[in-house]
Amino acid sequence: MNDLSNIFKLNPLDAIKYFDDKLPKDYDLDKLRFSAYNRIFLISGINEIETLKRMHSILKKAYQNGTSFKDCVNELKNASGLHKNHLKVVFNQNLRQVYNLARFKKTTN
Repeated sequence: MNDLSNIFKLNPLDAIKYFDDKLPKDYDLDKLRFSAYNRIFLISGINEIETLKRMHSILKKAYQNGTSFKDCVNELKNASGLHKNHLKVVFNQNLRQVYNLARFKKTTN
């Protein structure tokens, strides 16, 4: 990740160039969102990277080993402190996303 602290030390022309270079000139915002969405693991309410990594690891292990839904949600709750209903959504949403993306890739290759 880029360190943005030096942006305030730039002269105005360099700052404008930095701003100008932030996004590609030609882009499809929907494709950009889709691309980023499918490569980034985020959970609403979790801002600490270590907690996200732990939760990602728990989900990955559960999907690979066939851990029960109940056990996985309990483990996620212990790691994050989030409400069980929120974690049920996290579990199901991520499982469906990976499954559907795998199916999509299989049918398009």
